[in-house]
Amino acid sequence: MNIIHYFLEAVNAKPNTVAIIENAKQVTYAQFNLSIQKTAAYFKSKGIKKGDRVMVFVPVSTDLYRVVLALFQIGAIAVFMDEWAGRKRLRDCCRHAQCKGFIAPFYLRLAGLFIKEIRSIPVKLKAAEQATMAYTEVEKMELNDSALVTFTTGSTSIPKAADRTHGFLQAQFNALQKYVPVKEQISLTTLPIVMLLNLGLGKTNVIPAKKMRKPTLFEAGKLITMLQKNKVGSVTASPSFLLKLALNIKQNNSTNLLVNSYVTGGAALYPQEALLLKQVLPKADMVILYGSTEAEPIAACNLNEYLNYHENNPHFNGIYIGTPVPEIKIQVIKYVDDCISVQTTEEWRNKALPLANAGEICVSGHHVLKHYLFDQAAVLRNKIKVDDQIWHRTGDTGMLMETGELLLLGRCKWSFVLKNQALYTYIMEHLLKQFEGVVEAAFFLKTKCYIILEVKKNFNELLYRAYLQSVIPVIATAKINYINKIPKDPRHGSKIDYDKLYTMLK
Repeated sequence: MNIIHYFLEAVNAKPNTVAIIENAKQVTYAQFNLSIQKTAAYFKSKGIKKGDRVMVFVPVSTDLYRVVLALFQIGAIAVFMDEWAGRKRLRDCCRHAQCKGFIAPFYLRLAGLFIKEIRSIPVKLKAAEQATMAYTEVEKMELNDSALVTFTTGSTSIPKAADRTHGFLQAQFNALQKYVPVKEQISLTTLPIVMLLNLGLGKTNVIPAKKMRKPTLFEAGKLITMLQKNKVGSVTASPSFLLKLALNIKQNNSTNLLVNSYVTGGAALYPQEALLLKQVLPKADMVILYGSTEAEPIAACNLNEYLNYHENNPHFNGIYIGTPVPEIKIQVIKYVDDCISVQTTEEWRNKALPLANAGEICVSGHHVLKHYLFDQAAVLRNKIKVDDQIWHRTGDTGMLMETGELLLLGRCKWSFVLKNQALYTYIMEHLLKQFEGVVEAAFFLKTKCYIILEVKKNFNELLYRAYLQSVIPVIATAKINYINKIPKDPRHGSKIDYDKLYTMLK
């Protein structure tokens, strides 16, 4: 089983269908497949073979997917680097992955000359290069053979290298497929793994320009023009991306979009944000996915289910994330800041908390990552072996309700007990933002309580203190730290980067 077969089936079924649109340039599935085969021939001529790891530092583009699929074809392993990676992250990842090849555009290869870890990679490859003749053979792979290595969004520590096998990707595609809009042929996504799936389904994929992929940079007006021009029917992106789009639609009364389906994930979506999406996009279908680098998807719901839950439960007790997907097993256990080892299935079952009790969400299934590359410490910390089954610790605090649905409360690392009261980040931040003049809020405790706010000019701290006393009296006297911009994760621009925030404040 080579994961590229999904794409090749689409080539056979829809050779003349447009596969990718980028900067007004189009390429059909047949044309794209030929360029992949020529790229595979180029890699083979440079000595890249089955099992070799190749660091891919190519911005999201037609070239990126051509390179990755060519590596799959010859059985090599694509080690994917995010385009926002800085020098330290590059160095850490290079040391960690031990690659044979490094592929990047010219300007990034030039920058690599000043980074020792990149210079030490034996084979340097050009992102735009293709051979004259095509290489048509497809390497036969086993389900446990590595296909793709991606890095978690580490900040203060070395990121973990998630080793995705051909079998893992097959299982992930099967689990995700039911949430990809079938009727909408033309799609735009900012999530690379979803675009790989779309290419396996024979969909037409519109790649947004670089600035449009970054929630902090993109101009929503230009994006709307792009969606209209290309007749995009479905969009898959992070919550912050969709919220910025929704705000622009609301401000400019743009109602002539053809987008009928949205899928969002990668970060928490709060009730007031979900309500905005519903108000601005009342007729669109929207699916909210919960997952992580190691397990995607874990649970899912549609926007109406999400809003119905929170309307019927006005006392906010966590973010509703729907029912666990059928391909996954889930268990909620007491969080401990240490490795967990169990000997038997019975011992593992005994660790399960009663329903409607908060604890760490653990998952198991075919599309749940089994290990990390060259990182036994991360395996011991994040995996639990139960007989012949591997369970992954998500690091998220959640509750499995009597109805079988999941609530998400925040990261285990930043949740704590203060004066006998459990305080969870998502609940705290939701409450902290329910006051006029607060734009964004963060909260955690290290050596002391931290309340961090982005505020408007009309914010009144005296009234805010009174509000805190009424809703969260245990932190009503804590110091308030004002900040121009609360840092978010560089991948999605949606999740608060608590490590970076703590470094800024300590």
